[in-house]
Amino acid sequence: MKLSECIPPACIIRRLEGEGRETLFKEVADHLHRLGLVRRPKDVAEKLAQREEMGSTAVGHEVAIPHCKLNELKEVLVAVGLHPEGLAFGAPDGQPVRLFFFVLSPQAQPTAHLTALARISKLVRAPGTLRSLLAAPTPEAFLEVLRQEEKKL
Repeated sequence: MKLSECIPPACIIRRLEGEGRETLFKEVADHLHRLGLVRRPKDVAEKLAQREEMGSTAVGHEVAIPHCKLNELKEVLVAVGLHPEGLAFGAPDGQPVRLFFFVLSPQAQPTAHLTALARISKLVRAPGTLRSLLAAPTPEAFLEVLRQEEKKL
């Protein structure tokens, strides 16, 4: 699985506005709904929030990976959001989160779900990758950085 193939360019949100978890999840779910990728944005936001209640999905280094499983999906879908100011998200290093990877997976594909989470975690920990992703000026540039970094794995 190539992570870059699971992220449509339209799913890269350059400026998230949410000021808390619930508003952030609603913002992303509504965006995916407008793109026609999910049918029930309220359900998506609720599932992301339910998962977050189990423990923060922030992994440190200004990154979080909120995720959930949805019956309506046929393949893994990843949305990316950048929060320029950063958002307190319970990261283990105490840093605010600026880069969010929202992983939505089919209920029937637990292995693909775990693979996506692992790839994101590995990619963002590679030296220089986070800085390059945050500096990418366009969704296309973001995906190109991701493709280049995936080749190194």
